Amino acid sequence: MEFRMFDSTVAAGDVPDRHGPHIVFRRRLWNKEQHSMAQHHESSRRLFLKASAATAVATWLPASSYARIMGANDRLNMAVVGTGGMGTGHTNSLVGRRGEENLDVIQVCDVYRRRLNNAMNIIGHGDGCGTMRYEDVLDNRDVDAVVIATPDHWHTKIAIEAMESGKDVYCEKPLSLTIPQALECRDAVHRTGRVLQVGPQRTSMSAFWTARQAIEDGRIGKPVWSQSSYCRNSRGGQFNWGMDPGAGPGNDPKSEHYVDWDRWLGHEHGLAEEIEWNPDHFFRFRKYFAYNGGVATDLLYHKLAPFLLAISGPDGEYPRRVVASGGRYLEKDERDIPDSFMMMVDYPTEHTVVLVSVMTNDLGVPDIIRGQYGTMK
Repeated sequence: MEFRMFDSTVAAGDVPDRHGPHIVFRRRLWNKEQHSMAQHHESSRRLFLKASAATAVATWLPASSYARIMGANDRLNMAVVGTGGMGTGHTNSLVGRRGEENLDVIQVCDVYRRRLNNAMNIIGHGDGCGTMRYEDVLDNRDVDAVVIATPDHWHTKIAIEAMESGKDVYCEKPLSLTIPQALECRDAVHRTGRVLQVGPQRTSMSAFWTARQAIEDGRIGKPVWSQSSYCRNSRGGQFNWGMDPGAGPGNDPKSEHYVDWDRWLGHEHGLAEEIEWNPDHFFRFRKYFAYNGGVATDLLYHKLAPFLLAISGPDGEYPRRVVASGGRYLEKDERDIPDSFMMMVDYPTEHTVVLVSVMTNDLGVPDIIRGQYGTMK
């Protein structure tokens, strides 16, 4: 897709001369139909370190780590906590950069032995490079930075403890399940002086930075309202991912089928309720509000974050009012998240963003930013 600016119909003399017509911002964005999942993991908007160490690392790492990246003898040592689909993708991407960037993945962590073993094989550091306890990663003084790719309900706790242990953090979105958790994480950043980066899609893509510059230059006038969507058509049911037969907490802890279910739930820390082993909850956690925020925090976050970057600037802004509706219209299995979700978000700077996410029809609405003098899409 591309961002293209069109004139709005306005009265003569309303638009200053500098607002020229039909200014085209041609920057291709990620298209899921044209890229494989492996390439998706490789795209720069998801990677902790981008292809250029000089530009990427400088944006989030302290000077000492930056110096190591740029050619000193020791490497930037990283660990990945949570080695499911996304965590494995990050691990593969980072390992693939060992030759071109001075970094390494020296430790991995997961509560499912099979996933842990797979990640250990990827990084190739022997039996001692894997653990089922994230605390072992935080206690490892050789680890400089941590990638958190666990289910969402664990994000904030691990991120805060990682920063308190002196490590920088890349955390998969969303940062938290609740606003208080997010504020606790913000306070930990200020308290520890560590760097925390959260991973929405597309905010590293130049199209939205180009759009931001155009808005700052007044090319479309004051932004009035915007729209976006993230829609799919999941014939088998959205998030009904495959489940490994035989996996569970009743297996020998050394078996690849073993799952530390109590640790995954986190009920001892108040992160979720204690329930009996449920493979649907474990392998398909995105179907349940106990562990994530549904399509709002899993999918629409990727749309809202770059829009706020373009419209409000890198610091974004908090909404003044949010209205949402939707429900489970077709996917009526055990899930409690909606398959259709719409929301309108009003901001103090007086613009509205409309977002749509439907999991039973993949025809969404195009990305459009509307201003008084022009429109970008």
